[in-house]
Amino acid sequence: MKSITKVLLIALLGFSTSAFASEASHRAAAERFFKAMEMQKLMSMMADQLLIQQLQMQPCARPVEATIRKYYQDTLNYKNFENEFIDLYTKALSESDLIEVSKFYESDVGKRIMNALPELTQEAGKISMKHVQKTQDAFVKTLQDAYEKLDPKDVPEACKKEFEASKSKKVPDTK
Repeated sequence: MKSITKVLLIALLGFSTSAFASEASHRAAAERFFKAMEMQKLMSMMADQLLIQQLQMQPCARPVEATIRKYYQDTLNYKNFENEFIDLYTKALSESDLIEVSKFYESDVGKRIMNALPELTQEAGKISMKHVQKTQDAFVKTLQDAYEKLDPKDVPEACKKEFEASKSKKVPDTK
């Protein structure tokens, strides 16, 4: 009986050590992936974009731009998210997947894509926004029609003022 217990204990220890090593190498593969993607740089660029958007929406915030910039840079620092991102990606992708995609981002083509991506994303956003703007009046009209058909009793109490205001605003017919 003692020998069976020893065998089981040794097997269990061996398995847990192997699982720990496997988890560590999987996490290392995720770290490599984020390094290859230059995640800190991407997060910093995201912070800059949020600042630009906030200043566009709130031009009066310009005098405190440096404070807002510091807040976004500190808050969106990759190190703040690193463990959670690694957990997320190691659950979603196998270690070999992470290694393969890292190899791609470490290649010359992968680096060119990463360098071009911010500008491509910004330009794609402009194209998307142009299409949204083309259809915005029709969308607002569709919403107004939906609001007009809505029974006031189905509107939550907290939304009644907004509901009434939306019914009084008219958008020119786009047809």
